[in-house]
Amino acid sequence: MNQCESIDREGYTLLEMLVVLGLLAIVLSISLPSLHSNRGLDGQAHEIVALLRAARIAAINQNKETTLEADLARRKIAVTDRKEDLSLSNDIALTMLTARQEVQNERGYIRFFPDGSSTGGSITLRQGKREIAVQVQWLSGRISKKVGYAN
Repeated sequence: MNQCESIDREGYTLLEMLVVLGLLAIVLSISLPSLHSNRGLDGQAHEIVALLRAARIAAINQNKETTLEADLARRKIAVTDRKEDLSLSNDIALTMLTARQEVQNERGYIRFFPDGSSTGGSITLRQGKREIAVQVQWLSGRISKKVGYAN
């Protein structure tokens, strides 16, 4: 082998690796805000639907009444016997419609019974003119979401 011959080596230089890492950092910084947008109106409505479904399933499986509590003043939603709660974003308006006996001190409740039925009600989230109403039918306990626009 001659000393003047160039030797081909496989691999990457440190500079090439730094350029790739820099590009990855730029792509991540652009994409991360879109991942956090799940905390927006759609994301929070989806989380409320999940909490309501969990409450209904718990009532059926444990054969005991389970309650979803919406604290309108503190902007928190929680289910009995669950440690985590949902804190709503400040830029989203929250209203709740439920049975008169299920309202106490700026808190509203939707109860699920062991047979799957509920006291019924709805939780409406509004951001700008867009709103999502999460509805619970009293007889069946069925949970649905309705997207619309406020006047």
